Amino acid sequence: MLEVYRDRFAADLSQPITDCVERKDTRWPVFSGCVDWHSAVHAHFALASLAASMHDTSLIRPLVLAATPDAVAEEMSLVESGVLDHENPYGFAWLLVASLAWTDTADRRFAELADAAAAQLALRYRDEPLALSRDLSNDNYDNAAWAILNLHRYASSRNDGPLATELEGWLATTAPTALSELGCGTAESKPGTEFFEPCLLLVHALGTIVPCIASEWVATTEPGAWIRPDLGPDTIVGSHHAGQNFSRAWGYRTLHVLTGAPEFDEAYARSLLAHWSLPGYWRSDYLRHAHWIAQFGIYALALSDPDSIVYEETSSC
Repeated sequence: MLEVYRDRFAADLSQPITDCVERKDTRWPVFSGCVDWHSAVHAHFALASLAASMHDTSLIRPLVLAATPDAVAEEMSLVESGVLDHENPYGFAWLLVASLAWTDTADRRFAELADAAAAQLALRYRDEPLALSRDLSNDNYDNAAWAILNLHRYASSRNDGPLATELEGWLATTAPTALSELGCGTAESKPGTEFFEPCLLLVHALGTIVPCIASEWVATTEPGAWIRPDLGPDTIVGSHHAGQNFSRAWGYRTLHVLTGAPEFDEAYARSLLAHWSLPGYWRSDYLRHAHWIAQFGIYALALSDPDSIVYEETSSC
């Protein structure tokens, strides 16, 4: 069902992303559009990801114009000096996957900047181990699952086996307990009212990093207990909540990869198409929606694109 609309979906969502990248909303040297630093970063991810998947380098033209060597060097200074500490973990996690998407276009201009962000992101959890288990239940910026997922992707891409193994151990130890405490896969789970649904984000991270453990846990649940009705004008309770249809799709895609259950593939496609049909919640209202929600949709689409650096293949477990 999704494949019929994939190109139109990508083209439509690329428009508000391109528009926001070209703006100068903030003082940051590279990531100055899209209202705030982290939204500009995931806009860079989205356009670089689309450029690689569609083999269309014109999509990264606005990124190239923004990311001059001097501007990237200034961003590096801001990361290393602590000025951007408020973007750790959420914004830094997006920077890591954005850097991988840039590299996928044969452009490594963000490599050193991402290295610096990765080091600080790792320190966050080494210095405060309790933050890992505590923040797995968060439904917004401080969620640890999103940070660990992208730090693991980055460590793997840099052939940093010790860090990748450390992250696998962290998540394998803490995630099953968190899944149980959150009631994931049962009627007791709470969807949250921000842009992440904690259970679906956690299974997305666990299933990507340690799929065998995730598969064992998911096998004890029923597919229908994970799938929620799509959000619409009557059920969206705030601007952040409006991003949850797209982010739920991330978890549905991973659940389908882990189990092969058609219900999850259908939920994945339905979530994307349902929110695409609500342009007022991704294309309109720049300050509330248009500066960030489309990027979540592009990330979701990339998970089922074999040409994407975040593509999820069938689990071997």
